[in-house]
Amino acid sequence: MNFVKEKELPNRQKRAESAKDMEQICRTKTKLRMTLKRLQEIIILCEHAAISTVESAGLVFGPVPLTADENIWLATAKNYPSNDILSDF
Repeated sequence: MNFVKEKELPNRQKRAESAKDMEQICRTKTKLRMTLKRLQEIIILCEHAAISTVESAGLVFGPVPLTADENIWLATAKNYPSNDILSDF
């Protein structure tokens, strides 16, 4: 009987360590999700600020000549908010 109990002890330790590891992984994943969500919010705020800046410059200085890439970015930023683009993560 003692042999069985001694043999089970390492297995119990391994399971306990695995449970601790899984708990740590879950905490880390939660923190990463919260960080990603905050970064998404920051990106959205930056996009809105950039759009407002471009639109304000157009009102103050007249039409602002944009490059093709800037026009694409502006149209994309207005039509597809970052929270939609990043929702897959």
